[in-house]
Amino acid sequence: MSFFKEVQGLRAWKNPNVRAALMYTATYSFALGLWGTSVLSGYLKTIPPGKNTLVGIAEGLQGAVQAMAALPSGYMGDKYGRERVLRVASGVGVLTVCVFIVTLAVGASYDNVPDSGVIEYVLMCIALGMFGFFDGSSSGSLEALFHDSLHTEERPVVTTAKFIARVLFRATGPCLSAVLFVLIGDTWTRPQLRTVFYVGIGLTLIPAMLLLLLRDKHALGHESEAVPQSPEFGVPDASDLTYAAIPTAEIEAEQHALAESRDHALSDGDEPVRNIEAADADAPLLRQESAGSSTAASLRGAKFWIPRITLACDVSFGLASGMTIKFFPLFFKEETGMSPGQVNAIYVISPLAIVVCSVIATRMIKYFGRVRVPIFFSTSGVILLFAMYQMGQSKDKALWKEPMVIVPIFIVRTAFMNCCAPIRKSILIDFVDKSSRAWWNSMDSVSQFSWSGSAVLGGILCDKYGYGASFLATAIVQFIAVCVFSMLLFYRERIDGVGQVRPQTS
Repeated sequence: MSFFKEVQGLRAWKNPNVRAALMYTATYSFALGLWGTSVLSGYLKTIPPGKNTLVGIAEGLQGAVQAMAALPSGYMGDKYGRERVLRVASGVGVLTVCVFIVTLAVGASYDNVPDSGVIEYVLMCIALGMFGFFDGSSSGSLEALFHDSLHTEERPVVTTAKFIARVLFRATGPCLSAVLFVLIGDTWTRPQLRTVFYVGIGLTLIPAMLLLLLRDKHALGHESEAVPQSPEFGVPDASDLTYAAIPTAEIEAEQHALAESRDHALSDGDEPVRNIEAADADAPLLRQESAGSSTAASLRGAKFWIPRITLACDVSFGLASGMTIKFFPLFFKEETGMSPGQVNAIYVISPLAIVVCSVIATRMIKYFGRVRVPIFFSTSGVILLFAMYQMGQSKDKALWKEPMVIVPIFIVRTAFMNCCAPIRKSILIDFVDKSSRAWWNSMDSVSQFSWSGSAVLGGILCDKYGYGASFLATAIVQFIAVCVFSMLLFYRERIDGVGQVRPQTS
């Protein structure tokens, strides 16, 4: 059965929160794909004096505000309800769109004024900071309410489906952007970039309003809970069972009682008990005993370490990606000589490649598990990024200037590095208690802070040493992240067993 056939029969689609979260994901991804990739980086680079470092600072400010908003909003979502937090976030989103529109209008008035970028840059930083607050205040409660509305055993598949929706609609944004550039002029000039920016930021109003559709009352009960903390739920794993040797005297007593029972049955005319194998009285017999306290301690340890290892991995990946993700459009513009439409075409194809790899990865976890599959794909992505760095070490950087060489490597590398994000998310959610999911999802948003926050360092590296230096630094940190995630191999059997052990009901 294919992945898409498996998705069709799920109970999740009947839940209003799941449908609203998917609509939000689709519209948000579409709008952000329109203005938040090549258009944003390209427009920031046109603001005098046009330094990569200033691009990184603006992006880093967005990430810093997002992180500062995420943690308190996650706490308030767990304490006072996710629905209330999402209503506040919706209002912030609408206000943010208005500030962006004012900023772009002010920037248009300075197009023909030399060295006049200070006011526009400050306003853009304020707008990006507000967008970071919108993202940070909504992400934790949105994700928590979404996962609270899913049955535990359906979570990996539905999370992957949501991820696929996000990347597919993220691809449609650059697709429309490329069409607009073809219509209005395929150049990296301020009027053209601003026009596309206006369209994208205006469409951001839709997801901001969709947050009002999510309701606490549609969340599930114990069906969406994390893995149980005590061994009375289900049957302990074989690894959680201990074996005790029974003394020989006890064996002999049991055999004597069995013999008397058999003789009594025969004296009453009953049929003899068949297929009774006599145990060797000299050999110790092993009795299987459930080690309840050992099981509980083992599970508590797993629920303590697994979320923290997964979160540390995501933060490390975010820290690494931030040094390059905001500068890839500028790399293709300046080193490969591609137009805005061509660069946006890359960001149309890349999400499609991510979807394909994500479906493949989801199928692979049935055979190799949720730990080994991400390790394989992430390691392959790190190797490809290091190859991109090596291609730029020649004096003429000839391979960087060949789109037919560098672009396919970039697309495959992007797909490998991002396709397992929903798998890691499902691991995190499965091992945190339902009552604290908003807080943990907000903590996971810190990875978004590191994503944008490290853009400052990436901008400095690009300005001082070139784009290759940021590629190398990213590959090194991503390799460290893979090593961190590999620590979950110690808990592989428990992670892959989620969904097989269900609470017993009378």
